Amino acid sequence: MEVIKEFWFEWYPVVLAVGGTILTVGGIILTVYLKAKPIYDNFKQKLDDIKNKVIDTDKEDIANQLKSIDIQNKITDLEEKIANPLTSDKARVSYTTQLTLLVKIQTQLDAGLVTVEEKINTF
Repeated sequence: MEVIKEFWFEWYPVVLAVGGTILTVGGIILTVYLKAKPIYDNFKQKLDDIKNKVIDTDKEDIANQLKSIDIQNKITDLEEKIANPLTSDKARVSYTTQLTLLVKIQTQLDAGLVTVEEKINTF
């Protein structure tokens, strides 16, 4: 028992200093964490918003591409109807008007001047 007392009296200042240092460093780390967490959460939210915008843009681009293919199909169909000798003159005029409009829309889509949503909402 005497050995333990001697050991304690010899080393207790070091033990207390190390323990106090550990508690101080832990308190500083906890304070920094609690102060920085809202900033980190806000930053993470902004990054998630940017990510979602990019993903939404990709979906919009795919929709534009699919709509472009659909317009190309319609343009081909109208050209075939116009070239058909059995088509009446009245129908041929209507098909030509539709074809002109579709070519104009297709050009705008390809140039990125409009989106599918804008064109759908106009009709």
